[in-house]
Amino acid sequence: GPDPNENPTNIKLLTDANAKQIRIYSGTTFDISRDFGTTHTGKIYLRDTPFSGDTVNLLYNAMQRAKMYLANGVKVTLWIQLYTDRDKNGTKLAKGKTIGADGLRSPEEFKQWYATLAKAQISINDSTKVTDVINAFEIDNEPNLLKGQYWPNVSAKGTSQQQQIDNNINSYIDHDLVPAYSVFSKIGKTVIGAGLATGTATDYDELNGTDNPTGSRYLQYSMNCDLMNFHPYGTIGTTSTPDAKVQAFIGQMYKDPKVTNKFVITEFSVHDLLHNVVDIDPSDQTAAANFQRAAYISELNEAQNYLVNDPTAKKKLSTIYYFTLLTQKDDRDTHTDGVVYALPDSTTYQTTVFYDVFKDWAMGI
Repeated sequence: GPDPNENPTNIKLLTDANAKQIRIYSGTTFDISRDFGTTHTGKIYLRDTPFSGDTVNLLYNAMQRAKMYLANGVKVTLWIQLYTDRDKNGTKLAKGKTIGADGLRSPEEFKQWYATLAKAQISINDSTKVTDVINAFEIDNEPNLLKGQYWPNVSAKGTSQQQQIDNNINSYIDHDLVPAYSVFSKIGKTVIGAGLATGTATDYDELNGTDNPTGSRYLQYSMNCDLMNFHPYGTIGTTSTPDAKVQAFIGQMYKDPKVTNKFVITEFSVHDLLHNVVDIDPSDQTAAANFQRAAYISELNEAQNYLVNDPTAKKKLSTIYYFTLLTQKDDRDTHTDGVVYALPDSTTYQTTVFYDVFKDWAMGI
């Protein structure tokens, strides 16, 4: 999962656990002039200027970390995320506000941005190319959510919920995925499509156009990425399990024999939606806390066992990314399952119960 720190401890935890890849986050408004500069010799490089309100430039910072991970034998998937809470100039919108359809750049602007990234070196003083430190590019995230977190809601007021989801998915495909794939496929770099937030059968049909084989959107997703993707979050103590959601995804996405891509899961976990099942603070070693952790791990292991042993899932699944590596103290209401636990003073240490299960998975135990 995303790792916002350049902490060598995190690298050691990953390598000791035999982790093969890490997914790191970067945000952008797809503004070429803001994200890139040109040296006096004509070389394109990533600028390090933070956006207003940020302490670091996440895209620039991600490249420095990617080089560090790669040097330690861990491949890097870069999640490239459109900032939906900033306008085209990078100005932060009012709290709770996100851009709409008029805040999106054109597909051609997205394409030119990706083409520039593909040529760029990771900093003005480091000639290492972006494409040399990134193993795969994940293009945005969960466009079927309708609160504008990851993709702007492009529909007019009064549009039905399902039509809003359909419009968002198609807007994402047209503006972002198709342009990205047109650039990276030509240079042999792996493209991962955005993972839906679970999704329904109708969402999957719209995503890949398989409900209308004669339509213009037929196979629009699978033909414009190397690896399909989705996020099968489960809910603790219910029948809504990750393995059940994977079965539904496989059944729907692969019902058309022309779909031959493998898929990845770039976020894998189970959640308690009330956020009160697991107190991850390692200092809490009460019997109640340990009992809850054990129940959590049991459900995680059940889902993981299905993913790596079911013949159909095993044949079609490429990679699983456990979410999340790093949990901040102030994130405990949303991420209760971090392998590394970070205090406000930036001290980090492993959360033994989650680290151990993650290591067992990575070691094939």
